Amino acid sequence: MMPIFVLPILLLGACAARVHTQWRRQHRLPPRVVWGPTPIINIKYWSQAIRKLGYPSKTLVYDIYQINSKEDFDLTIDDFPPRIPCSRYLKPCFIFVWTLMKFDIFSFFFDGGFMSRTSLRFLECQLIKMAGKKIVVIPYGRDIAVPGHLGVFEESMMAVDPLLVDRGAYTQKRVLYFTRWADFIIRNMQVGFLPKFDLLWPNCLAIDTDLWRTGGGASSADGHSEEVVVAHSSNHRLIKGTDILIEAIRELQAENLKVRLDLFEKCFNEQVRTGVLCCDVLAEQFIGGYALSAVEGMSAGKPVLSNLSWHRDDFRRTTCLKECPIVDTSKSQVKDHLRRLVENPRLREELGRLGREYALKYHSLEATGKVWDAIFRYVWWREPIDTVRVAD
Repeated sequence: MMPIFVLPILLLGACAARVHTQWRRQHRLPPRVVWGPTPIINIKYWSQAIRKLGYPSKTLVYDIYQINSKEDFDLTIDDFPPRIPCSRYLKPCFIFVWTLMKFDIFSFFFDGGFMSRTSLRFLECQLIKMAGKKIVVIPYGRDIAVPGHLGVFEESMMAVDPLLVDRGAYTQKRVLYFTRWADFIIRNMQVGFLPKFDLLWPNCLAIDTDLWRTGGGASSADGHSEEVVVAHSSNHRLIKGTDILIEAIRELQAENLKVRLDLFEKCFNEQVRTGVLCCDVLAEQFIGGYALSAVEGMSAGKPVLSNLSWHRDDFRRTTCLKECPIVDTSKSQVKDHLRRLVENPRLREELGRLGREYALKYHSLEATGKVWDAIFRYVWWREPIDTVRVAD
């Protein structure tokens, strides 16, 4: 339990921050945005995107995933004073009050904010609103994973994380809490419990398209005279359908096709980038949807295989997915679609070109920054936002 004296400190911090917030708004200063504390790599790119538009923006995370590095984020919990009395209680309090004074818009995931590791986790949003700040929430997957709401991913996610059942009620409570207090809620392609949203934005993933760009032309290998390389990155084989891909490659090799699978599991992002830039085909995931790996492949001008067919027709018809050049590949189609791409270098080149254009149009820093700009103008200045067309 957090000591009772901490709550008055938080209340005083919120009141002081409110005065400063009102002054900044009166002087029409751009809102300052903080992203975190869950270390999802996309907050790095979203922050970069809005900084290009003039927003003061920082990422602040409590952990660093194995595949990432500290340099991916602006601040971590270790950047704050470690040796203070009652550090376990006061450090989250100090960090939270610091964010109240330094930022105006808090962009969270549904698994909690900067007080999420304290007993006051369900008071954080109220304190943020008391300080005159705004809250924007977007899911990343596990944060809204409630059994019974996972669709085609139910079986695989339960196998990867059996504790989902035990956490289900708490996860739902947490989502409902943020749903109540958030000023803006985004729905993307993540499946799970999300009772309401303000914007449907399936293409919210962002990358540096200049960084993910292949310098040379497409390979002329056709699987007969030369080897074709297929890249696949996976941290959870069951969720991505990795074993299905491995078996499909083996069967194609048994047909005397020269095809090689470069498999990246729990590798650093830089290793994955090197592999994607050098491959001929990017195989993403075959249970449902597409994620960051597919975006990287498209940006690099590689043909991408992933499963889009699990989306409802209206979802695909009314969003940017209607233009998506990803080869729609279910579990039963992996081998056949791979064979077609392996043997047809011209098709790979055409799909790679279309993929690059799609990544630039929908997943670049400029494209995603435009959408975040509209969202932040709406929540901060109450400027109108067209939630039907802004992400399209």
